[in-house]
Amino acid sequence: MPANTYELKDFSIQNGLFFMHMYHQPGRPETGDYWEIFEKCCSLMEPNSSVFGWEHSSLHDERGINGATSKYGLNTAVNDWAYNYPLANAGYRKRQNGDLARVLDPRTIDFSKNKKRFVSFYLTDGDNTQWMMSSFTGRYLLHPDASATRTSFGINTTLTPQISPEAYAAILANQPEGCSFIEVQGGGVIYSDSFAEARDRQKALKERARQTAAWMRQHRVRVLGLMARDSACSAEAQECYKAMIEANDQLVGVIALQYTPYAGGKGNIYWFKNLAGYDIPVVTVKYSIWNTNPPYQDVEGSPAFVARKLDSDTNNPDFNLVAIHAWSSFTDAGADCDETAELDTKGGIYSSGAGRLCMNHLDDSYEVVNIEEMLWQLRMRERPAQTKKYLRGLK
Repeated sequence: MPANTYELKDFSIQNGLFFMHMYHQPGRPETGDYWEIFEKCCSLMEPNSSVFGWEHSSLHDERGINGATSKYGLNTAVNDWAYNYPLANAGYRKRQNGDLARVLDPRTIDFSKNKKRFVSFYLTDGDNTQWMMSSFTGRYLLHPDASATRTSFGINTTLTPQISPEAYAAILANQPEGCSFIEVQGGGVIYSDSFAEARDRQKALKERARQTAAWMRQHRVRVLGLMARDSACSAEAQECYKAMIEANDQLVGVIALQYTPYAGGKGNIYWFKNLAGYDIPVVTVKYSIWNTNPPYQDVEGSPAFVARKLDSDTNNPDFNLVAIHAWSSFTDAGADCDETAELDTKGGIYSSGAGRLCMNHLDDSYEVVNIEEMLWQLRMRERPAQTKKYLRGLK
């Protein structure tokens, strides 16, 4: 399911999965749809199962598809444009090679930089497993500006190792110097605020958190990213953050997005205690570097727009998580350009390159760091006694 599912037929046969098209004629929503059947199927599936495919029409957009799956405690695996899944995942259980991400040793951080305003760039859309299997590594992860901008990359540490162990191994093997990885969405696409709202939410959420923690620990990924459907700051979303933190005592922190705008949380920060007794921060995206569809004018725009918004920001101004929309591109219009000059897509500057444009507009009061360092700096600033205790206990 749903729009382009021909590529998944062999995968369905291989694994004995239920298979359906969303529309009466595939790719033509105007011919009618099977939405009621789709929702019924979701309601009958076991919680924490996966729905493979994706949606491309205006009739049922990604918010609707993810809303239906998340409502019933399922996750969406975004993978309708890749091919040869039976070959890519054949014998995947025996092809888990113990690949580990490189993580920042917090004992090497200079915590005396307490006058700096920290900025961390996060590249979005890493829940997209077909992207992980195709252009992600060569075109995005190995972008020439990745290390200079300390970009943190969202990746799918839960489904990608099962769907294509080789693609996942290549991602970890090519981690740029100074960059961090973030597990995106907690195992396929889920919404933190609506997950399992039509089921036994507490039970399904606890199992989702357990599974996500297991995969993250297996690959030494220490930062989790979650997305809310309606509000990254709601009580329901915070319930999800709490469950994820309690299930994984290796988390350095959590980042939180909202659909949409991604920066709906506006930089709010929340704290939840893990089972080892340490307070773990949840940092919401403050602004998004964005250039597709009409932007939400107060929180999304060009690199110059984001830099100037940071200059006047008063909500946790020293800790700034900036999302770089993976599918947006810009033009270098110089350091003194207005806020719209960079929006010309013909310049072809994307990914970490957009982060570089933003850095060009920041003065020396800022320091760009990867997400792990920003989270550790936040923990030392706001929870110094706890953080020093933790660092003393490292071997």
